[in-house]
Amino acid sequence: MTLQVIGINEAEQAKQKAIYSYNIIDLTKLPLPFENKFNPHPLNPIRVTSMCDVLLSEGFHVFAQENRIMILIGPTSVNPSCIMMDPYGEPKLLVLNNLCTLKVLLIIGGQHCQEAIIYIKKEYQKKLDNVLAAIEKKKSRWSHLKS
Repeated sequence: MTLQVIGINEAEQAKQKAIYSYNIIDLTKLPLPFENKFNPHPLNPIRVTSMCDVLLSEGFHVFAQENRIMILIGPTSVNPSCIMMDPYGEPKLLVLNNLCTLKVLLIIGGQHCQEAIIYIKKEYQKKLDNVLAAIEKKKSRWSHLKS
C-alpha cells in the first residue's frame, strides 16, 4: 500500500526487476527493425518536432530515464560481452548473439524519439554535404588561380 501511495506500482517494480542489461543502440542503424505492439499509434509530427527541439537544445543524455527505449528480448539473444547492469557506467553497444533468430526487436515506446533522431541526423548530413561542396568549390577556384 505504501508503494502505491508514493507512485510505485507492481507493474513498474516487475519491469525494473526484469531488466538484465543497459545498452546503447544507434537508432539510425538498428540491428533489427523495431516493432511496438504495445503502442501502435501513428507518429505525431508535432511531437516529433517537439522532440527534435528538446534534443537540439538540451542534448541527448544516453541513460536518462526519458530517453530509454525498453527492448523486450531474452538474454539468450544478446551477446554476453555487452551485458551491463550499471545504468551510469560506460555505455556498451547492444550486440545480438550469433544464434539470435529474431526478425524484429519488440520495444515499448520510443517511436517519436527515433524519428526525431533520424530527422536531426539527415538535417546535419545535409549541412555537412553543403559545407563539403563549398570547400570543394573553393579548392577548384584556387587550383584555377594557381594554374
